[in-house]
Amino acid sequence: MLDENLEKVKLADRKRQEIARRIKARLERQRRQELERIRMMNAFAIVSSLAMMTVIDFLLAYWGGDWLDAYFQTSDHFWRKILLGLAGLTFALGVFKLIYLTKPMEEEQEEQKEEQSAMPSDNKSENEDKISNRNETLTK
Repeated sequence: MLDENLEKVKLADRKRQEIARRIKARLERQRRQELERIRMMNAFAIVSSLAMMTVIDFLLAYWGGDWLDAYFQTSDHFWRKILLGLAGLTFALGVFKLIYLTKPMEEEQEEQKEEQSAMPSDNKSENEDKISNRNETLTK
């Protein structure tokens, strides 16, 4: 009779663990999907803002250089060339900054994945220890 109850408890515990594992996997999948969607929206926002800044920079450089050439009465589009060069430099620095800032984010994500892959095995051994402790107390 005691063995039958013990087997029922073990079976119920296994079922509970399986249900918990499925729920955890579903939540993890949903979290990954949400993070991916956030990452995509973040990338879209960064790229679109960089494109808008580039267009505005080049237009302001062109018209501002034109205005400065007329104001200082310089020839051969002197100020326009200088300002367009500065706009090109700011574009290059913006792209460099975009690349430089996304690398640490990717490295952090890889570290998190490594930590998460190590965690389930630790949890599994803890759960097995708890089950064996419960079984020992039930048999006593």
